[in-house]
Amino acid sequence: GLRLTIPWETIDVEVVDTAHDGEDAIEKVIQYGDIDIVITDIRMPKMDGLQLAHFLYKNYPHIRTIILSGFEEFEYAQQAIKLGVDNYFLKPVDINELVENVKEITNEMKQKRQQKKELDKIGLRNAILQQVTNLQRSSPVKSDDYNDFMIYPFISMHQNYKRKITSLSEGEYEEFLRGWEKSIERKLQEYGLTSYSFFTEKNILVTCVHSDDGRKMTSDIRQSLIRNDGLNLQFVWSDEWIPVEEL
Repeated sequence: GLRLTIPWETIDVEVVDTAHDGEDAIEKVIQYGDIDIVITDIRMPKMDGLQLAHFLYKNYPHIRTIILSGFEEFEYAQQAIKLGVDNYFLKPVDINELVENVKEITNEMKQKRQQKKELDKIGLRNAILQQVTNLQRSSPVKSDDYNDFMIYPFISMHQNYKRKITSLSEGEYEEFLRGWEKSIERKLQEYGLTSYSFFTEKNILVTCVHSDDGRKMTSDIRQSLIRNDGLNLQFVWSDEWIPVEEL
């Protein structure tokens, strides 16, 4: 009934499945592997809602659980709170309240994921920088935690570097370097790739490509970089993706 009567897609929620009891729910949680929220009744055959909540709390602590119950005894609510249940609704359930609670949970999860993504960016950048410069940078996250992240490194060099910089002022020179780095970054972003670049010496820019969704560097992307920049760059490409610690 909940699956059919609530327009879940309007609050950016996908109902992946329903289960007949706690055991069935556990099998499906294991099967899908990426469940975010479970809404369960208390009284069910084979395994009740509290037993299910206990299993999720111990084995899948990231899953948020909402319990529905026709029993008003406070002991159920007490047990549910101990098991980390997000909310406990008494039947008949106010659908609007349930939907609002799910919206609150999903918004909180999105915020946490965005925060983790930002921290990952900082940690990965610092881990790469540490490999390039052998310097440990202050960071809200440990750089060592990102040493096994996979990256694709390559080097770019300006073919007419000395001639190009001869007449540039200090400010123009800095702008030239930023434009070089940004031209590579923008082109990689078009292909859904994130990059971190560092000048290790004059006229040597090391770029490390990272992908959150497993996208790879292809010959088409490399050719696009060669054609795109207008900066007259030469490239030295890596043969493969490597962990940061091997940079």
